[in-house]
Amino acid sequence: MCGKMKTTLIILLFIFVSVSLLADEISLIEKNIGNYKIDKFIAVSLLILPRVCIGIIKTKQFNEKLMVESTFYFHVFIKGTYKHFGIGVQGTQFFRKNRRDGFYMHINTGFEYLEHDDFSFIIVGYNDDNDDIEKSFLPNISVGSGYSFRVSRESYLRLNMDIGMKLLISNIYLSFVW
Repeated sequence: MCGKMKTTLIILLFIFVSVSLLADEISLIEKNIGNYKIDKFIAVSLLILPRVCIGIIKTKQFNEKLMVESTFYFHVFIKGTYKHFGIGVQGTQFFRKNRRDGFYMHINTGFEYLEHDDFSFIIVGYNDDNDDIEKSFLPNISVGSGYSFRVSRESYLRLNMDIGMKLLISNIYLSFVW
C-alpha cells in the first residue's frame, strides 16, 4: 500500500471515530437534563516537546453533579526542518461536584504528523537538502490529570500532564479556557 493511501485511510478512520463519538455524545445530551456550554482554549507546552494547542470545549453537567468536558483540539510546532502537527479529542472529568475548578482527569485520542530530518533535534536552522526528510503519522493515546484554577466566572487557568502512547511518552501543558 502506498504512503498516500495509508495517510488517507488513517485520516478517514479518525474522522469516522470522531463523528461516532460526537453522535454518541449528542444522544447522551438529549437524554440528560441541562444544556451544554461551548468554550475556547489555548495551551502551550514548553518543557518536554514544545507546541501550541488551540481548540473548542463542550461542557456538560450530568445529573446535576458531574461536570464533563469534551475537547477537540489542533496543535502545531514548526522550527526549521522540524514540523509537528496533531489533532485530537480529549475527555475530561472533574472531581468536584458542579465545578470546573480543582483536580480533574482526562483521556486523549488522536493522531500526530511529524516531518523532520535526521538532525532536526540538534541543529537549529533550515536544511536545503530535502532528500533526508522523514515523514510519519503517530497515534496519540494518553491519560492524565491536572488542576484547574478559576480566574473569573467564565475562565480558567489549567496545568496538566499526560502519559501514554505518542511521540514522547509524556508532556506538560499550561492552558487558558474562556
